[in-house]
Amino acid sequence: MDINIRQATLEDRERIGHFLQTAYEERAKYKFPARWHWLFVENPFWAGARLPIWLAEVDGQIAGQTCEMVVPLKLGGGIYPAAWGVDYIVLPQFRRHGIGRLLQRAQSDYHDIFMALSMSPISRQVLVDLGFEAANPAIELHKTIRVSPDRARKIVNDRLGAGSIVSRALTMRPAATALAAFLSLFRRLRHLARQRPGTDGVTLERVERFGDEVDELWARLAPRFPAIVQRDAAYLNWKFIEQPWMQYDKFVAWRAKTPCGYVITRTGTPPEAKVGIVADLFAAPDDDAVIRRLLWQATEHLRRAGVQQIVAASSVPEYVAHFLQQGFRRTREVVPMVRGRTIGEVPTGDWFLSMGDHDWDQFPLVTASQPQGT
Repeated sequence: MDINIRQATLEDRERIGHFLQTAYEERAKYKFPARWHWLFVENPFWAGARLPIWLAEVDGQIAGQTCEMVVPLKLGGGIYPAAWGVDYIVLPQFRRHGIGRLLQRAQSDYHDIFMALSMSPISRQVLVDLGFEAANPAIELHKTIRVSPDRARKIVNDRLGAGSIVSRALTMRPAATALAAFLSLFRRLRHLARQRPGTDGVTLERVERFGDEVDELWARLAPRFPAIVQRDAAYLNWKFIEQPWMQYDKFVAWRAKTPCGYVITRTGTPPEAKVGIVADLFAAPDDDAVIRRLLWQATEHLRRAGVQQIVAASSVPEYVAHFLQQGFRRTREVVPMVRGRTIGEVPTGDWFLSMGDHDWDQFPLVTASQPQGT
């Protein structure tokens, strides 16, 4: 088997499109061409002559790829180009021939700083073998807003057993619908019973685009975070406004005439479930008033949009504490892997992560049957 690993160019566009159609089938349209051009061709933070895409060719056929979301990363007092690994996949007939390892080695060796977030256990072990280290985890959090009849049945079955009288009664749709409505109302009242945040001199403004206010906010808060993707207007507008398939709602917090935080949300649209996502929240970790207001705003905005549940994630302990106070529950830990080559040791603690980092919240938000590279 003749395996060739190389970096892609724009001349590979048509061949890559055919490969993605084979690899992702009905989901390929969400990968190519709109998202592909936004992420790999029009990314303002990529300056390479070739594309941030690595191809594995077997006898002239594209057998696999691994790609990069290049971002500006603040480490200590400097800003460095860094790459998140994305869209890593090897076609099934070419797996178990070491192609994935060759792709990941070529990709990670190319970059001074390389980061990976979502991966299979096999892929994680490959990264460990290549010298990657685990960073501090991001905590994924969920909050149920509305209980569906199916969810109501599951709650009863889990607590009383599938053979209980109540469980049997819930096989009738009206009974399950009534219980679901009651549980949804109960959750709503419990949410309102929590202390609604006062204004504390904080006002919120919905914005269509980020401007100088966010640059000012970033300049003031950046020193508080040792390792964080640069959250200035240039990055936020590219990531949360220019990204195809994604529609975000954006709110900036002000205290007097000073910007003091923001929150970014989106609502799942078909073929996604009706889920709300807190994509990014940014404020001083010790500014409890601002964090409470932003999180309350995000939750109420998504509730009015009709979502059944809200998903969020954060690696900042102070943020996580506020999510828990507002009725979110921990569901899992997501552990990124990082490797630094020429700038010295990349710190593995104190990384700032949210669902807006990487492409964790890409459209469509589907995990079942998503292709995986091996």
